Amino acid sequence: MFPNAPGTQSLRFRGPTTASSDAANASEKLKTGAGKKVIKDTLIREQLNRFCGAMYTAISDCDETYNYWEPLHYLIHGHGFQTWEYSPQFSIRSWAYILIHTFPAWIASKVFTLDKRPGFFAIRAAFALISSYCEAKLYRAIADHINLRAARYFLAISLFSAGMWNASTAFLPSTFALHAITLAYSYILEPVSSKPEASKRTFNAVFCLATAVILGWPFVGVLALPFVFEELSMSGEDEIMPASRPVWAMRRFQRLFNSGIMALVLIALPVFLIDSLAYGQLVFVPLKIILYNVFPTQGSGPELYGVEPWYYYFLSLGLNFNIVSILALVSLPCLWLTKTFSPTVGLRLGTRLRHAHQSTASDLLLIRLAPVYIWIAILSQQPHKEERFMYPIYTLISFNAAVTLSLVRGWFEDAFVKATASPYRAGRTSLFGLFTRSILAITIFISAARIFAIQRYYHTPLDIVFHFQYNELPVRAIQSYPSFYQNLKLNTSLPILEALEFAEETVDLSVLKNERLNVCLGSEWYRFPNRFLIPNEIDVKFIDGGFKGQLPGRFLNDEDEQLKKIKLSQDEMALDRFWPWLGTRMNGSSFNSLNLPESDRLVDVEKCDYVITLLNDEILKQESKEWGEICKCEKILDNPRSNWLSRLIWIPFVKVFDDLQDGGLNKFSKLCLIKKKSLVGSSD
Repeated sequence: MFPNAPGTQSLRFRGPTTASSDAANASEKLKTGAGKKVIKDTLIREQLNRFCGAMYTAISDCDETYNYWEPLHYLIHGHGFQTWEYSPQFSIRSWAYILIHTFPAWIASKVFTLDKRPGFFAIRAAFALISSYCEAKLYRAIADHINLRAARYFLAISLFSAGMWNASTAFLPSTFALHAITLAYSYILEPVSSKPEASKRTFNAVFCLATAVILGWPFVGVLALPFVFEELSMSGEDEIMPASRPVWAMRRFQRLFNSGIMALVLIALPVFLIDSLAYGQLVFVPLKIILYNVFPTQGSGPELYGVEPWYYYFLSLGLNFNIVSILALVSLPCLWLTKTFSPTVGLRLGTRLRHAHQSTASDLLLIRLAPVYIWIAILSQQPHKEERFMYPIYTLISFNAAVTLSLVRGWFEDAFVKATASPYRAGRTSLFGLFTRSILAITIFISAARIFAIQRYYHTPLDIVFHFQYNELPVRAIQSYPSFYQNLKLNTSLPILEALEFAEETVDLSVLKNERLNVCLGSEWYRFPNRFLIPNEIDVKFIDGGFKGQLPGRFLNDEDEQLKKIKLSQDEMALDRFWPWLGTRMNGSSFNSLNLPESDRLVDVEKCDYVITLLNDEILKQESKEWGEICKCEKILDNPRSNWLSRLIWIPFVKVFDDLQDGGLNKFSKLCLIKKKSLVGSSD
C-alpha cells in the first residue's frame, strides 16, 4: 500500500501492483515541477477542442443573441436591439457583465475596421481560452486530491462532451457561472483545514463563487452550500478535540466571513456602481433578478416563456451527456456501496487522513459530489426550465461521472483479486482498462454524433448571414458603385465573386450606407445570430411573422434627437465621462414585462430590401414571385416533422440519418435570403 500524501483523498489504492504504482507515481509528478508538462499538454488539448467549438458552434438560444450579443454590439458599435430586461424600468440584466466582455471585440474593431465579424469570434475565442484554463485547473485538482485515474476520466468526458461543446463558448451568464464554478472547485477539492496556508484556499474558492453569483447568475449560490458546510463543520485535516471545538468553529467562521466580505467589496461594489451608472439609478441587478424570479408581479414571471415537466432536465442531461449523465447521478450510491461493502474500503477510499478526529476521505468526497444533486433537485421544481440552466454544473457532472467510473472499476478489480487470490495478476491484466476505455469510447461516439447533428442541422442561420455579408452585399456594392472600388484591381474577366477571392483588400461596404438598406426578419426572428455578423451599413427590422409575444426593441443611438438633447443637457456631468452610453438609461421602444406584443416593433414588408425567412418547398416558388428573388437558401431541420432519434444525432453513411437528402427520417425546410424585386436589376 502506498501512503497518501498530506492533503490527498485517494479513491482507491490496491496492493503493490505495477498499475497502482505507476498511477501513484504519475499523481505525485503532477504535484511537482515534473507535472508541468502534463498540465501544459492538457491545456493544449482543451484549447484545441474549445477553439473548434468557438469557430463552428451555432447560437442555439435567442436569449444569447438579444440579451447579450446585441447589448454588447451597442456598447462597441452604437446600435443594437434592446429587450425589456434592459429597460431602466425593469433593469434585470447587468451591464457590468456585458462591459467585461467588450475588450476583445473593441480590439478587433480597431484592427479590422471594415469587418465586425472578427469581434464576434474574438469574444468566442476568449471564452474558449477561459474554459480550457478552468477545466485544466480542475483536472489537476482531481489528480492531486482524488487520483490520477479519475482525473483522466474527467478529461476524456469533459473534452468530448456535447454539452461542453455548446456551453463552453456561449455568451450567457450561465456559461460565465460554469467557468467560475469550475475554477472554484479546483480549489474546493483540496481538503479543508485551519492551517494558515489554507486561508488562500478559502478566499480563492469564495471569490470564484461570489463572481459566479454576482456577475453570472445569482441562483448558483446554492452550489456553494456544500463548501460552506465543509468550512464550518468538517474538521478536514484538523485534529479537533471536543473541548476545543467551539474556538475552532469560531475561527473557521471568521475566516469564511472575512473572505466573503473581501469578495463582496471586490465584486459586488464595482457591479453595483457600473449598473447604477448604466441605468441612471441605484440598482443591484442580482437582487432584482432574484425578486423577479421568486416574487414576480401579478401576470409576469419566467413562466410566461414556457414551462416543462419535472423530468425535463434528466432528458436534457441525457441528450448532452448520454451515459455520462447516468454515471454522474449514481455517484453517491456508488460511494456508499464502496464504503459499506468493499472488502478494501480502507484502501479504496482512504482511511482517516491521519487521526481519529479528522474527516474521512469518503465524507469529504460526499461533499464534493453533492452539488450536482442539489442543483438538479432545486431546478426541477421550477416550472420554467431551459437547457442552459444546467450549464453551471456541466464540469461537475463530468467529475461525478469520473468518480463513479473509478469506483466501479475498483469493484471489478476487487472481484478479480478475490477470484484469483493474486493482487499481482490484477495489476497486470488489461481487462479493467478495456472496460473503462469501452465506456469512454461509447460516450465519445454518442457525443460526436450529437455534435455533428447540431452542426449540420442548425448551422444554417450563420451560413445565410455569411452569404449576405460576403457575397450578396459586395456584389451589389461593386456593381452599383464601380468607381469606388477601382483600387481593388479586380479581374474584370471573371465573375465578381470569383474576382473577389483574389482581391488584396477587404471590400469596404460604407458606400451602401446612403441607401439605408434593411434586412427583415419574419417568423424565424429567433434564429438571427446577431448584428456582429451584419455590416453596420445595414439595419435589421422585424416584419409580422405570426409571433404573438414581445419582440425586442432598439437602443437609442447617436442619431436619435431625444438622445442628442439629453447629451447636451448632461454634457458637463462628471459621471457621464465614466459611462458614455446614455442610451442604456432610456427606453428606445415601449416595453412590458408581460410578454405582450408592442405595436412599434414591426415594419411593413415593403420597407424591407432583404428578408430572411423560412420557406417550405411547396410555397418557395410562389413567395419568390410575389415579392422578390431568392438569393440563397439552405436546408434547416424541421423538428416537429422529423424522427426524434435521427434529429438528435447524425451518423455518417447511415441512410436514415442522411441529413440533406430525401428518404431519410428527417424532414427539412429552407431558410432563405430573399431580395426585393426593385433590387434585382441593380445588383445582377
